[in-house]
Amino acid sequence: MRFLCISDIHGHAKALRAVLEAGKVREFHQLLVCGDLLFPGPDPLETWRILLEERAVCVQGVGDRAVASIDPTRIRPA
Repeated sequence: MRFLCISDIHGHAKALRAVLEAGKVREFHQLLVCGDLLFPGPDPLETWRILLEERAVCVQGVGDRAVASIDPTRIRPA
């Protein structure tokens, strides 16, 4: 089994797509993502969709852990 292991995407969906295309030439079987997945980048939702499509195995980074600890019911616009 061949793995593609990446990290620090920070919500850059366009760059993630470019890396995946380059990786597909090497015929990887599983995508592993080592933290800092979505923020503070320009397109976190599209990045998340790509990771779901690829069935990526993801590890939480510090930024991911911070976002996961936020209670969305207590967020107020500034």
